[in-house]
Amino acid sequence: MCTGMTSFNQPDGWIRVKDNLPDTVKPVMIYTKWGSVRYGWYSPELQVWFNMYGTTIKSVTHWRELPDPPRMEESKE
Repeated sequence: MCTGMTSFNQPDGWIRVKDNLPDTVKPVMIYTKWGSVRYGWYSPELQVWFNMYGTTIKSVTHWRELPDPPRMEESKE
């Protein structure tokens, strides 16, 4: 179960699925054994990874939290 990034924080931010999985359904970045990076989520109840279209992905090796969105600067005009 994931209780936060602190205890599993790798220098590059990626977490091996063998070490830890997200404990809630939330969007994350996933990395597959084929070398692709995708946007998806893990269902703890079903114990399955899904891509953003709801298709299952069986080759996930790592995952990481999404970065914070960019800060929008107010226009000075």
